[in-house]
Amino acid sequence: MPRPPVPPRKTRSKFSRPLGEIARAFRPQVAVDDCLVACLGGILAEFGERRGLAIDLRREVIKQVCGYRGAFGSTSTKIVPNLNVHFRNARIGQDIEAKEKQGDTSSRIFLDNVCMDDRTSFPIVGVGPKYWSTQTHLAVRNQAEMDHALIVLRATDELVQYFDPFQRPGPVGESPEVIREIPAVHFLKLWQEAFMGPLWVLWIAQVRERPSLESFGGRKADV
Repeated sequence: MPRPPVPPRKTRSKFSRPLGEIARAFRPQVAVDDCLVACLGGILAEFGERRGLAIDLRREVIKQVCGYRGAFGSTSTKIVPNLNVHFRNARIGQDIEAKEKQGDTSSRIFLDNVCMDDRTSFPIVGVGPKYWSTQTHLAVRNQAEMDHALIVLRATDELVQYFDPFQRPGPVGESPEVIREIPAVHFLKLWQEAFMGPLWVLWIAQVRERPSLESFGGRKADV
């Protein structure tokens, strides 16, 4: 008898849950200078779970991808090429791809389009050192010299909503994570002033839906 049709891989809409619940998949920083490591681990965890993809989320792997060195932070220019090599080595490079934009090719409208697309992760952005004096939920040493990385969830023409990995996570299974907000005009200035690149944004895109073996009429090996 022919096999019944195989159901498609289970995926979920990006905004099927409140923002605070979505952010439960994100990760806090471990050190003051590992914001990119935390943000990348967070968007990979949320994206992989939502799209039904098996992605290696070990912290040591993500630190290598980010070029992270203790006390020296990460190197933003290394992340996309390193991550795409990692995806290819893990045999998922034909399915997903790391991408980035900055400067004149990037914009607030583009950023919000990435936020809204079900086939992408939430984006990571860099903000300049003045971020530390515009927010009120934390303080760090040497803040006048430090960029910071954030995960953006929405970027409308009036307001940007984001997750800050430097905040401490709430109790597991209890209250949703705190989503921060900043007027779009203030965010755009901070985004433009980031040392890691003006208007720099990084995200993961699903470029191909991988069909199952059964969908081609193949048979599973007997166990």
